[in-house]
Amino acid sequence: MFVYCYMRSLNTIIVSTMFRKFGCLSVFSRRLKRLLFGLLYVSIVISFVCLTSLVPPKIAVPKFSQSLLSENYNSHNRRTQATDYNIHILTQLLQERLKEVSSAEKTGHSPVCETNASIGDSCLTTGCYRLKMPTALRDRIEQIVSPEYMRLSLPSKKLLEMMAANVSGSFNVTIISALSSNHFMEAQGLIYKVHQHLLPYLINFTFIIYNLGLSSEERSFIAQICKCHLIDFPFQIFSRFVSLLHCYTWKALIVNAHITKTNVLIWADTSVRFLQDPQSIRNIFSQVKTRGIQLGKGKKIVAHNTLASMFHYFQDEPCMYLKYNEAMSGMIVVNNDLLVRQAILEPWAACALNGSCMCPTERSDLHHIVKASTCRTRKSLYQYGVCHRFDQSAISILIAKLYQEHYNHVVRNYSEFWAIDRNDRTPYPGLTFRADRKN
Repeated sequence: MFVYCYMRSLNTIIVSTMFRKFGCLSVFSRRLKRLLFGLLYVSIVISFVCLTSLVPPKIAVPKFSQSLLSENYNSHNRRTQATDYNIHILTQLLQERLKEVSSAEKTGHSPVCETNASIGDSCLTTGCYRLKMPTALRDRIEQIVSPEYMRLSLPSKKLLEMMAANVSGSFNVTIISALSSNHFMEAQGLIYKVHQHLLPYLINFTFIIYNLGLSSEERSFIAQICKCHLIDFPFQIFSRFVSLLHCYTWKALIVNAHITKTNVLIWADTSVRFLQDPQSIRNIFSQVKTRGIQLGKGKKIVAHNTLASMFHYFQDEPCMYLKYNEAMSGMIVVNNDLLVRQAILEPWAACALNGSCMCPTERSDLHHIVKASTCRTRKSLYQYGVCHRFDQSAISILIAKLYQEHYNHVVRNYSEFWAIDRNDRTPYPGLTFRADRKN
């Protein structure tokens, strides 16, 4: 392109020189003069078009207002869109992964968003966002990894690297949890089950617990019993809304920080209880290698339990997710591979750091949303956003966008490996410390 522009510019100089030399006397020369004038004009236009084509195109900005955009849109953090090569590699990885899906696990492409009733009242006055998921594998990848707001900024990645540096070495398996004072008793049951039912069957592993707000006495007690790396979460280095514990943004950040230093990462909420079944442990590690990520399957629908603002952040309307049950983020098993890191985990963390996604800071009712323990009663199938599931909603959307009809391949019942027990307050055996406050 540059050579072409150069030759056209050179042509302009030659034409101008000919005009100065032969522009005189005869009728023929006057006709020649008009011809040369025309060539000169065309040359100038072509040169201008060539030069402007060398300017790189601007990255498209989503249609929500600039005030809603995350730190990823700061001018000093701008980066180019994902390269075609990277998208090609991720598409191939997704194609290979989906070959493992059995026909029984496929949900099919059932029609959604086909009527005004199914769309509901979620569209903005300016129009609707996407009403149909792209089915081509490359298009699935592009909608997730190409937008700049779906990727972490370089400063954010540096902060996650600082978090990861608290634990030296690399591991086959990393088990991670986090707790504040209101889960102090519940966490003791998790720690005991990890010690008894999981660690004896692992080699080259590490156990990490993040302190989200324990008292000094509680922290000392957890440090005494956990046989783990006990790390204080660095709320001070992130945006203020990350410290709102019930937005669960910290979970996505912790997982992204530590996935790079392990082959397999297991996230477990304090209510998780690992079952004593060595064969199921072997199965879960074997499955995650081919599936990439594994989460439990909830009974509620993603479209109902997620605010419209999160769907709009992802450029979608809620009706697209009517056929997807929630992916339960209380227990996540993740394989450290390129597809999972770039198409699920990084966009999940980018959403966590964006004030219009996981923790919608501009909503006047945010305090009520994070404190709500139950969802509002739905009046119809097409009433969306009766509550919000924060990290769980975000990762459900990302997995649905990527796996679509193969969603049940990774979001399924794993009851043979773990159970959820939010009522278990059994103290760690042999120790009697109890928190003053109730859970």
